[in-house]
Amino acid sequence: MSYASRLMKKLTAIAVAGLLFAGLLPSAVSANTAIISTNQPANITANSATITFNWNIHTANAQGSQIGLIFSTNLNDVINVTASAEQRAEQTISSNGTTTITLTNLQPGTQYFVRTFAQPSMLTQRQFDPNVVNFTTLAAGTGTGQSATNVTTASAAFANAIITARGHFPTAHFTNVSERGFVVSSTQSAPTTQNATRRQTQTNLETSANNIAADWQVTTTASAYYVRAYVVNSGQTFYGNVIRVPISTDLPLVFTRSAEMTTATEARVVIDVAQSGQSAVFERGVVFSGTAQQPQRGASGVQSRSVPGTVGETEVLLTGLTTNTRYFVRAYAINQQGTAYGQVLELTTIGADSVRTLAASNVAQDRFTANANITGINANDIRERGFVFSSANSTPTLTDQRVSMSGGTTGDFSMEVTGRERDTRYFVRAFVTLDSGTVFGSVVEVTTAAQEVSVTVTFQSLALQSVGTQTVTIARGSAITAAQLTIPEGFSIVNPDLSIVITDQTAIMVPVQADQRPEVAFIAGTGSLTFSPNRPATRGEVAQILYNLSPDRVIGIPLTFTDVAANHPNSRAIDYASSRALMRGDAGAATFRPNDPITRAEVCVVLTNFYTLTGNPVSGFPDVDSGAWYHRPVSLAFANRMVAGYEDGTFRPHNNITRAEITTVFVRAEQEAGRRTGQPLGTVQFTDVPSTHWAHRFIMNAAVPH
Repeated sequence: MSYASRLMKKLTAIAVAGLLFAGLLPSAVSANTAIISTNQPANITANSATITFNWNIHTANAQGSQIGLIFSTNLNDVINVTASAEQRAEQTISSNGTTTITLTNLQPGTQYFVRTFAQPSMLTQRQFDPNVVNFTTLAAGTGTGQSATNVTTASAAFANAIITARGHFPTAHFTNVSERGFVVSSTQSAPTTQNATRRQTQTNLETSANNIAADWQVTTTASAYYVRAYVVNSGQTFYGNVIRVPISTDLPLVFTRSAEMTTATEARVVIDVAQSGQSAVFERGVVFSGTAQQPQRGASGVQSRSVPGTVGETEVLLTGLTTNTRYFVRAYAINQQGTAYGQVLELTTIGADSVRTLAASNVAQDRFTANANITGINANDIRERGFVFSSANSTPTLTDQRVSMSGGTTGDFSMEVTGRERDTRYFVRAFVTLDSGTVFGSVVEVTTAAQEVSVTVTFQSLALQSVGTQTVTIARGSAITAAQLTIPEGFSIVNPDLSIVITDQTAIMVPVQADQRPEVAFIAGTGSLTFSPNRPATRGEVAQILYNLSPDRVIGIPLTFTDVAANHPNSRAIDYASSRALMRGDAGAATFRPNDPITRAEVCVVLTNFYTLTGNPVSGFPDVDSGAWYHRPVSLAFANRMVAGYEDGTFRPHNNITRAEITTVFVRAEQEAGRRTGQPLGTVQFTDVPSTHWAHRFIMNAAVPH
């Protein structure tokens, strides 16, 4: 045969073989064609393999026809019958039947692809088996055994966006199978577990131990997919023959992308009409049913929801679902050629309020704690739980930001959300993902804290004098209220409903007023039921009496005393007395001696200063010399009936004054000033002040609050 004749013969074979492999021509195109079927290779060694195939040549006489095979380590070579890489073995036959060809001189541990052919004597081109088989030779030094070619891809077909594939393998030769399934690709004509998508077999589709079965939804708009079965046995992967699955474009190409619960009775389904098909799509949506596992429009027990549009991805909201119910859901699209459906997904609704989002806690500038409660769900069904949140989307979903954990228990749970913007409102809701979808709780709002500001609060009396200060740290934009303030002792806030919003100010003024209680208790007992009437009064206690009886309690600029600590019980009173020049410390010293006794003469000086006594009276006490520093204060206090002498006519100015005496002095002084009655304020008795005590009436008036 001439080179030109052989070339024409080969080109014709390429065209016919390609059409047959693509499934575009029937197996018998004329009376002079052949039907060929190839068995799986057998007797595989490191350097050889046996190929058995059947043929039936439709001619009046098969005499002189040729049969054979081509093989290569490159799948494209045998699919396209590439002349440059073709290796072939052939023989002449006289009748139809079965033949066996043994391939020799093969490379060890190498995968080969094989196609068989027949060439009727009346034709000039070969007729190829549309299917390709393959095998892998054993490693060098190993004996005869079974190979990957014992795995068969029996069928693979496309319908309604789903590829359905079936295959099998002999269990007698594969005794340690760890995995079985299909590899599928729209770009690789020889898909493997390394370069294609792996689809493991689904147990519920198997009918026997050696079957391989799987369904899956195509994910691209490719014109065809390449599919073949595989088995992993003892760690080695074996492949079956490749089947090319063309994707029909008459009907729409529809995908059910996702389905998730949004509440106990609502679900969101994402559908995608990737192609309209031969004509335009005029309706699309979702069909769903609680009974029909393959729901179709118009079928009994099947509901549908349509949405506007033709092609592309969109969401469909299913409402009014029944709680605690399993639903079968899938997308659909209709054109003039008919209705196409996407993959069926399952949703299981749960009880109302099974997922509740609770109020956030521990809110700070950059974080907060999200809280939730899960009830009525089996903890073993929980795949993931957590919170979704957004500052822009008022109904956040899994596409927004989230914090989550795998699995988990039911009941209350919390998670900290960090890295947030300050002074920002966030929409937060809990979610639980089950095998049947994701369920969300209600949305709660939380606003992170604003920048904190330190504000100096000055308490100002009605006489416009400062009586104290306080520092309040508060978030900018928040309000300072009366409840946050510590009002100085002896004062009350003028406006109990005070509320001042802090923006940029760092200091505010709060009006206060002195407590105006004419009968206020101005001296305390020394215990719950003791007064210690005979104990000397201290200088600090006298300062406290002055502060308690003061009509305004305004502190000016106090003197600094080294022996008066800030936590001294009479510290504020001493500041008041020294700033108002009512009492002084030691001359030329910085001490006040707050715990030392005070003399009767010193008390008269205090009375003169506190009540502003004036004049130059004479007391007449023999022990109060006219040239003494205390002569005038004693005389003024006596003249104003605030003090009295003893029965022997003396005053005893250098004696320490007792607590009973100082109480009597100030009760009388307040009475003379018209600010106090002489009646007791209460009936509580001190155990050391019986009713027969000479100062009982005065102590009851001064020490028992009404």
